[in-house]
Amino acid sequence: MKKPKSGLVSNYCRNPSNHKGLWCYTTDPKKRWDDCDPVPQPKFGPEKCSGKGCTGYRGRQNRTRSGKTCQNWDVQSPHKHTRGADKKPGFGQVANFCRNPDNEKNIWCYTTDPKKRWEYCDPIASASPAAEESDESLEPVKVAISRYCTGYKHNNMKCRNVDCCLAHVKKSDPDATHFFFREEGNYHCAACPASYKGHPTTGTGHQRSKIYTWAIGQKFNGARRVAYNRYCTNYKKSAFNHRSVDKCLEWVKKVDPSADYFFFRQEGNYHCSPCPSTYSGTNARTGVQNSLIYTYEITGKNDAVQVDSNFKGTTYMI
Repeated sequence: MKKPKSGLVSNYCRNPSNHKGLWCYTTDPKKRWDDCDPVPQPKFGPEKCSGKGCTGYRGRQNRTRSGKTCQNWDVQSPHKHTRGADKKPGFGQVANFCRNPDNEKNIWCYTTDPKKRWEYCDPIASASPAAEESDESLEPVKVAISRYCTGYKHNNMKCRNVDCCLAHVKKSDPDATHFFFREEGNYHCAACPASYKGHPTTGTGHQRSKIYTWAIGQKFNGARRVAYNRYCTNYKKSAFNHRSVDKCLEWVKKVDPSADYFFFRQEGNYHCSPCPSTYSGTNARTGVQNSLIYTYEITGKNDAVQVDSNFKGTTYMI
């Protein structure tokens, strides 16, 4: 990478050449590059509880009352648990948003503090930029289990949890998009090379231990990946001519304005479809496919959050 400090990740607009503003090369053969405008930060709130104990809450609070960041529901570190959507479906356990899947007196979440297992939360009280849009709260997401990315260069054997490993990776390789961490033995922690693209098997090695590859929380044009390898079933409308999440989302909003979810395959036939109204954002009513296919929740005008994944032989994404 000739401009390593410019944040040249994926196809995001950047300014590595001291231009007057953000820009990027385009996919139009007739237009080499063009200027960009920053994506406006979406605002959320005020939010309200619904249901006894706020069990119907589907808001975007991801901070506890004391200000701690919530742990992703589909992650087992630093706290192991059985309250994810796979064990307790129907409560909207998406990303690291506060929920109440076990009839507590209010919404709550596991925290990313190893010394504090869980705390209560409150719905977002006033309209403000979404908490999860900050880099600090973008939790790493698993993309493979029992696998590590090959071709790594920087090692660390001193960390004893994922948060420590993530902090090391961000410091040693700021442009890294993935890393792996072994949760036992020598506690191997390393950033993945730029050549690794987040596939469960391509670019990874296998090891029979508690070693995982993670994706570092990435934002792109209002969308954030939170899981891999699943698509909602019983879809009716499909398109195969879009080459990005943004284009797929734009098409879905036109053909099915009431859709809350959609899926998109980022390779092969580039399958794009809105999910049926029966799909609620959990692993139920989904199919598994060992490819770069993801299910997204439509959360705003240009905002989508990936919600479903297959954790059988997965690698994690930062």
